[in-house]
Amino acid sequence: MGVKSHKLLGIHLDQDFDFDIQTEALCKSLSKKIGFLKHISPYLKRSHKVLYYDAVVKPSFLYGSSVWSSTSKANLDSILRLQKGAARVILNAPFNSRSVDLFNTLNWIPFYRESHINQCALIYK
Repeated sequence: MGVKSHKLLGIHLDQDFDFDIQTEALCKSLSKKIGFLKHISPYLKRSHKVLYYDAVVKPSFLYGSSVWSSTSKANLDSILRLQKGAARVILNAPFNSRSVDLFNTLNWIPFYRESHINQCALIYK
């Protein structure tokens, strides 16, 4: 039985290149970071929550995404749900708030679109 996956420069590469293991590890890491933000949220101004997101959470979403963002829609949706959760925490919004409204308020775009923009920027450098 061979190696099922290998971590290279922080990206989990598996034998099928479906990035399921990468997505699972990323979601676990993001959940912890967003959970911490939720825990400290009552003590922070919105601008400080956004700063935490920009400095800690967003880089995790985007790191290596030019490699692994070709994963399945289900995996991308799992990560997007976490981004939506971060928006709800930052804005102290109820769970049933429309994510489009939250993203517009924060001037965010979904991470997979930002990842695509970053890919295009790399191509044209």
